[in-house]
Amino acid sequence: MNDIAKYCNNNYRQVFKLFLLPNLSTYMKNLYKFLGAFLMLLMLSSATAFAQKTVTGTVLDEYDIGLPGVSILIKGTTTGTATDIDGKFSISVPNDQAVLVFS
Repeated sequence: MNDIAKYCNNNYRQVFKLFLLPNLSTYMKNLYKFLGAFLMLLMLSSATAFAQKTVTGTVLDEYDIGLPGVSILIKGTTTGTATDIDGKFSISVPNDQAVLVFS
């Protein structure tokens, strides 16, 4: 009985060395490649997000009263917002050359 236990134990070690260990190594290499690509994508997307600027302001009439419901669009895009009840707005623009259209 003791010989059978030694035989099984030794075979288990051989199986682990031959099949499981190389697969684990390949798995870890693939995991590191995936994590590297994911981190690179995350850094690029955050750099793009930081490139945007937020423009805030208030749309007033000739009596300095805020105008609610004024539409503000970035020219050439469908990105826009509207003023609140006090005429205030906030919009993210892609760069300093963006043109806002009020209507």
